[in-house]
Amino acid sequence: MIITIDSADKNFNKALEVMHNNWIDPNLERKNKHKVKTLIEKAIHQYSIIINREPLNSIAYFKRGTAKRMLIINDNDGAIEDLKQAIKLNPENSSYNHSLGTFYFYLNRFEEGQVFIENAVAYEGLFFKMGDFLRVLAECAMQNGLYEKAASYFCDCEEMLEGTDFLSLDLYQNRAECYLKLNLKKLAKKDLEVYNSVPKF
Repeated sequence: MIITIDSADKNFNKALEVMHNNWIDPNLERKNKHKVKTLIEKAIHQYSIIINREPLNSIAYFKRGTAKRMLIINDNDGAIEDLKQAIKLNPENSSYNHSLGTFYFYLNRFEEGQVFIENAVAYEGLFFKMGDFLRVLAECAMQNGLYEKAASYFCDCEEMLEGTDFLSLDLYQNRAECYLKLNLKKLAKKDLEVYNSVPKF
Protein backbone atom coordinates (compact mmCIF):
# COMPACT_ATOMS: atom_id res chain seq x y z
CA MET A 1 0.00 0.00 0.00
CA ILE A 2 1.41 3.38 -1.04
CA ILE A 3 1.37 5.98 1.74
CA THR A 4 -0.07 9.30 0.59
CA ILE A 5 -0.58 12.72 2.16
CA ASP A 6 -4.29 11.94 2.45
CA SER A 7 -3.71 8.70 4.34
CA ALA A 8 -1.33 10.40 6.75
CA ASP A 9 -3.79 13.26 7.17
CA LYS A 10 -6.48 10.81 8.24
CA ASN A 11 -4.47 9.82 11.30
CA PHE A 12 -3.59 13.40 12.18
CA ASN A 13 -7.17 14.61 11.72
CA LYS A 14 -8.46 11.70 13.81
CA ALA A 15 -6.09 12.79 16.59
CA LEU A 16 -7.46 16.34 16.38
CA GLU A 17 -11.00 14.98 16.56
CA VAL A 18 -10.18 13.02 19.72
CA MET A 19 -8.52 16.09 21.23
CA HIS A 20 -11.63 18.14 20.45
CA ASN A 21 -13.76 15.59 22.29
CA ASN A 22 -11.36 15.87 25.24
CA TRP A 23 -12.02 19.60 25.42
CA ILE A 24 -15.75 18.96 25.45
CA ASP A 25 -15.43 16.30 28.16
CA PRO A 26 -12.21 16.70 30.21
CA ASN A 27 -12.82 13.28 31.80
CA LEU A 28 -11.84 11.73 28.47
CA GLU A 29 -8.40 13.38 28.40
CA ARG A 30 -6.48 10.83 30.46
CA LYS A 31 -8.20 7.93 28.71
CA ASN A 32 -7.48 9.25 25.23
CA LYS A 33 -4.03 10.79 25.72
CA HIS A 34 -2.21 7.65 24.58
CA LYS A 35 -4.55 7.30 21.59
CA VAL A 36 -3.89 10.87 20.47
CA LYS A 37 -0.12 10.47 20.76
CA THR A 38 -0.20 7.17 18.87
CA LEU A 39 -2.23 8.66 16.02
CA ILE A 40 0.06 11.68 15.68
CA GLU A 41 3.20 9.53 15.82
CA LYS A 42 1.72 7.31 13.10
CA ALA A 43 1.02 10.38 10.96
CA ILE A 44 4.58 11.65 11.50
CA HIS A 45 5.92 8.23 10.45
CA GLN A 46 3.79 8.29 7.29
CA TYR A 47 4.86 11.84 6.41
CA SER A 48 8.47 10.66 6.86
CA ILE A 49 7.92 7.79 4.42
CA ILE A 50 6.61 10.29 1.87
CA ILE A 51 9.60 12.60 2.44
CA ASN A 52 12.04 9.71 1.95
CA ARG A 53 10.26 8.85 -1.29
CA GLU A 54 9.75 12.47 -2.41
CA PRO A 55 12.45 14.67 -0.82
CA LEU A 56 11.16 17.77 -2.63
CA ASN A 57 7.61 17.44 -1.28
CA SER A 58 7.15 20.67 0.67
CA ILE A 59 3.64 19.70 1.78
CA ALA A 60 4.94 16.60 3.55
CA TYR A 61 7.56 18.66 5.41
CA PHE A 62 4.91 21.22 6.37
CA LYS A 63 2.49 18.56 7.59
CA ARG A 64 5.18 16.72 9.55
CA GLY A 65 6.36 19.96 11.12
CA THR A 66 2.79 20.81 12.07
CA ALA A 67 2.40 17.41 13.73
CA LYS A 68 5.72 17.69 15.58
CA ARG A 69 4.74 21.02 17.10
CA MET A 70 1.75 19.49 18.87
CA LEU A 71 2.18 19.77 22.63
CA ILE A 72 1.73 16.03 23.16
CA ILE A 73 4.72 15.41 20.83
CA ASN A 74 6.68 18.51 21.87
CA ASP A 75 9.42 18.19 19.25
CA ASN A 76 9.96 21.93 18.84
CA ASP A 77 13.35 21.67 17.15
CA GLY A 78 12.07 19.05 14.72
CA ALA A 79 9.01 21.15 13.93
CA ILE A 80 11.14 24.22 13.19
CA GLU A 81 13.51 22.21 11.02
CA ASP A 82 10.65 20.75 8.97
CA LEU A 83 8.83 24.06 8.58
CA LYS A 84 12.06 25.74 7.47
CA GLN A 85 12.60 22.99 4.91
CA ALA A 86 9.05 23.45 3.61
CA ILE A 87 9.77 27.17 3.20
CA LYS A 88 13.11 26.45 1.53
CA LEU A 89 11.30 24.30 -1.04
CA ASN A 90 8.42 26.75 -1.47
CA PRO A 91 9.55 30.13 -0.10
CA GLU A 92 6.54 32.14 -1.27
CA ASN A 93 3.95 29.95 0.45
CA SER A 94 2.24 32.26 2.93
CA SER A 95 0.81 29.40 5.02
CA TYR A 96 4.26 27.93 5.60
CA ASN A 97 5.69 31.30 6.61
CA HIS A 98 2.71 32.11 8.80
CA SER A 99 2.89 28.74 10.57
CA LEU A 100 6.58 29.06 11.40
CA GLY A 101 6.19 32.70 12.40
CA THR A 102 3.35 32.03 14.82
CA PHE A 103 5.20 29.00 16.22
CA TYR A 104 8.18 31.22 17.01
CA PHE A 105 5.76 33.60 18.77
CA TYR A 106 4.48 30.67 20.84
CA LEU A 107 8.10 29.96 21.83
CA ASN A 108 8.59 33.65 22.75
CA ARG A 109 11.12 34.04 19.92
CA PHE A 110 9.43 37.15 18.58
CA GLU A 111 12.18 38.63 16.43
CA GLU A 112 12.64 35.35 14.53
CA GLY A 113 8.90 34.97 14.13
CA GLN A 114 8.40 38.47 12.83
CA VAL A 115 10.56 37.77 9.77
CA PHE A 116 8.31 34.92 8.66
CA ILE A 117 5.08 36.75 9.42
CA GLU A 118 6.32 39.66 7.29
CA ASN A 119 7.04 37.16 4.50
CA ALA A 120 3.53 35.77 4.89
CA VAL A 121 2.07 39.26 4.53
CA ALA A 122 4.17 39.91 1.43
CA TYR A 123 3.05 36.69 -0.29
CA GLU A 124 -0.61 36.58 0.80
CA GLY A 125 -3.16 37.76 -1.75
CA LEU A 126 -6.42 37.66 0.25
CA PHE A 127 -6.93 41.03 1.91
CA PHE A 128 -8.60 39.81 5.08
CA LYS A 129 -5.81 37.27 5.68
CA MET A 130 -3.27 40.02 5.13
CA GLY A 131 -5.14 42.06 7.72
CA ASP A 132 -4.90 39.18 10.14
CA PHE A 133 -1.18 38.84 9.47
CA LEU A 134 -0.68 42.56 10.02
CA ARG A 135 -2.52 42.28 13.33
CA VAL A 136 -0.17 39.47 14.40
CA LEU A 137 2.81 41.59 13.36
CA ALA A 138 1.48 44.50 15.40
CA GLU A 139 0.96 42.34 18.47
CA CYS A 140 4.46 40.92 18.06
CA ALA A 141 5.93 44.41 17.88
CA MET A 142 3.97 45.38 21.03
CA GLN A 143 5.41 42.41 22.90
CA ASN A 144 8.88 43.53 21.87
CA GLY A 145 8.23 47.07 23.09
CA LEU A 146 8.30 48.45 19.53
CA TYR A 147 5.20 50.60 20.06
CA GLU A 148 5.72 52.98 17.15
CA LYS A 149 6.09 50.09 14.73
CA ALA A 150 3.11 48.30 16.30
CA ALA A 151 0.91 51.40 15.92
CA SER A 152 1.94 51.64 12.27
CA TYR A 153 0.96 48.00 11.65
CA PHE A 154 -2.39 48.57 13.39
CA CYS A 155 -2.98 51.58 11.11
CA ASP A 156 -2.21 49.49 8.02
CA CYS A 157 -4.55 46.79 9.30
CA GLU A 158 -7.34 49.29 9.92
CA GLU A 159 -6.95 50.81 6.46
CA MET A 160 -7.09 47.37 4.85
CA LEU A 161 -10.08 46.05 6.79
CA GLU A 162 -12.15 49.19 7.33
CA GLY A 163 -15.77 48.65 6.34
CA THR A 164 -15.50 44.85 6.52
CA ASP A 165 -16.57 42.32 9.13
CA PHE A 166 -12.93 41.41 9.69
CA LEU A 167 -12.02 44.60 11.53
CA SER A 168 -11.95 43.85 15.27
CA LEU A 169 -12.56 46.48 17.94
CA ASP A 170 -9.60 45.05 19.82
CA LEU A 171 -7.41 46.80 17.26
CA TYR A 172 -8.43 50.18 18.69
CA GLN A 173 -7.80 49.10 22.27
CA ASN A 174 -4.37 47.72 21.42
CA ARG A 175 -3.41 50.72 19.32
CA ALA A 176 -4.53 53.02 22.14
CA GLU A 177 -2.11 51.19 24.42
CA CYS A 178 0.68 51.82 21.92
CA TYR A 179 -0.22 55.51 21.69
CA LEU A 180 -0.18 55.82 25.48
CA LYS A 181 3.28 54.26 25.59
CA LEU A 182 4.35 56.85 23.00
CA ASN A 183 2.68 59.62 25.04
CA LEU A 184 0.25 60.33 22.20
CA LYS A 185 -2.70 60.82 24.52
CA LYS A 186 -5.09 62.46 22.03
CA LEU A 187 -4.74 59.60 19.57
CA ALA A 188 -5.14 57.09 22.39
CA LYS A 189 -8.29 58.83 23.59
CA LYS A 190 -9.75 58.77 20.07
CA ASP A 191 -9.16 55.04 19.73
CA LEU A 192 -10.63 54.31 23.14
CA GLU A 193 -13.72 56.29 22.21
CA VAL A 194 -14.16 54.09 19.15
CA TYR A 195 -13.58 50.97 21.23
CA ASN A 196 -16.10 52.04 23.90
CA SER A 197 -18.71 53.22 21.42
CA VAL A 198 -19.86 49.69 20.64
CA PRO A 199 -21.69 47.70 23.37
CA LYS A 200 -19.86 44.58 24.55
CA PHE A 201 -21.99 41.51 25.05
